[in-house]
Amino acid sequence: MRDPREAIRERIDLVELVSGYVRLERAGSNFKGLCPFHTERTPSFYVSPSLNRFHCFGCGASGDAFSFLMRIEGISFREALQRLAARAGIELHPESTEQSEERDALERLRRAVFAAHFYYRHCLQRAPRARQYLQQRGLTPATIERFQLGYAPGGWDHLLRFLRRHRISEQEALQAGLIRQGEHGYYDYLRDRLVFPIHDAAGRVIAFGGRTMGDEEPKYLNTPETPLFEKRNTLYGWHLARGAILRQRSAIVVEGYMDLLMLHQHGFEHAVATLGTAFTEQHAARLQRMVERVYLLYDSDDAGIRAALRAAEVLEAAGIPTFIVELPAGEDPDSLLQKAGTEALHQALETAHPAPFFGLEQILRTHLAQAGVERVETLDLPARTRLLQDALRFVAGLRSAVERTACLERLAPLSPAYLTSPQAALEALQQEVRRLQRASRRPARVAGSESPAAEMVAPAPSLAVQLPRAVIDAERTLLRALLTAETAALVLEQLPHLEWSLPEHRALAQAFQQLPQPPYRYPEQELLATIPDETLRALLTSLLLQSEPPLSPVIVAECLTYLRRRWERARRLQLIRELTHGDQPSDPEKWQEYWRLRVES
Repeated sequence: MRDPREAIRERIDLVELVSGYVRLERAGSNFKGLCPFHTERTPSFYVSPSLNRFHCFGCGASGDAFSFLMRIEGISFREALQRLAARAGIELHPESTEQSEERDALERLRRAVFAAHFYYRHCLQRAPRARQYLQQRGLTPATIERFQLGYAPGGWDHLLRFLRRHRISEQEALQAGLIRQGEHGYYDYLRDRLVFPIHDAAGRVIAFGGRTMGDEEPKYLNTPETPLFEKRNTLYGWHLARGAILRQRSAIVVEGYMDLLMLHQHGFEHAVATLGTAFTEQHAARLQRMVERVYLLYDSDDAGIRAALRAAEVLEAAGIPTFIVELPAGEDPDSLLQKAGTEALHQALETAHPAPFFGLEQILRTHLAQAGVERVETLDLPARTRLLQDALRFVAGLRSAVERTACLERLAPLSPAYLTSPQAALEALQQEVRRLQRASRRPARVAGSESPAAEMVAPAPSLAVQLPRAVIDAERTLLRALLTAETAALVLEQLPHLEWSLPEHRALAQAFQQLPQPPYRYPEQELLATIPDETLRALLTSLLLQSEPPLSPVIVAECLTYLRRRWERARRLQLIRELTHGDQPSDPEKWQEYWRLRVES
């Protein structure tokens, strides 16, 4: 039976799919645009209709329709398979009875949630008080429409009666988290509240948040978790922020609905919000493959600071550099934007503190407040000792050796040994941190190591950072030459004897050698199909798309000569080291090889 993935790849127009996210322009037989996976000003992102693949020459992102959708939507392969199959009009293999029943149950829940979403939005149009409240909070009609806000009317069972009229049972509404069951029957879960629809990564409504328009408690209320909705896996605004997060390679995380809406309204579209729960490892995993840093923009009160520090610990454990934005006292993102505007928030982001340093400063501030003094230098000896003990326990838990050293340099003046020798004070603190780490059940990782989550996404170390650019370019030129009839013969003759510096170049050359006929004789799609490894397919895609510099037999011959001479120099150095530094008698054969290389080169 044919793999449905192949049928999907054949039917999906990759240019059309990518055009839904990237503005593409024709470039010869291909299309190009600004890469959605990193920030750039000059287009380096190419989509090839003939290869049915994309490749970015800037960040190296490469793949087919599946990998593009998974990366840009932040979804699993299974989800990408289902969405692309539906787009291509291909029915996947029949599910088991149990799977089919589970899917039907989820569809019934989706139908109930969709009906409630329609109802809440319609009610907002007939609720002047709710619309006036949104206006007073500074939200524009465009923001209200973009986030599809609604209103749950007061009363007992208005939504329930609407759902009944549309043949949605009480049991389905209860399972979808839309109603509750009490002593006197069923009643609406959200009543007399503004409604914030919560979407999944695909943009489908899965739950709702409600906010009072007065001082009633609780001020915010989310519908309960369901098979469609898990707080620990969901970030509010993700479906709208994902594109901006990819472009900026960073994200802003806030806690409240109104904070999130106001940030987007002011142009900070890479912002997302947690849903009344702590920031989780699942949240970090979602951001991990998309960002280079995260800014935590929580309220400036004590609760907000504690929440930010907890979230920073989760992010740092996932290997994501984290910065905590310190707002003026009494402000939250919403109020700051309303009072001081966009520039004030830009300034706050630019002066954000790395999470470890922010955490250390909070320890210092707490001890100063307890002692009733304003400066660390004025602390008495017992208070200074307690401060050092707390601070060193915090530093011992940091995963980065660089961050630990920077924090200890901040603490060194508090050590009694500082007046005698600042270096001795720093070394004493470092020794104490090492002792705390040994005593801890969960010691910080040694310098240079990463968290397990980081190891899963971190690219393998490449020799490219250690090699001259000319070597990489010369090797790529030879691999490109194998794809063109005019130049392939020059390389094919030397292919078994070439020494490749980059492992991926060597692996692709070996794959070419195993083909029954030279690579240039294969149609591009068929050639790609012969390469099973996705990393090598990405390399081959980039070679097939590369048109500059143009190839010629002269250029290929120069590259062969350059790489041969470079290898001969390296071999001579290796031989002379072995012949002059070893304890064994000189090897005549090695001397002969050495002098032969000297003469020939």
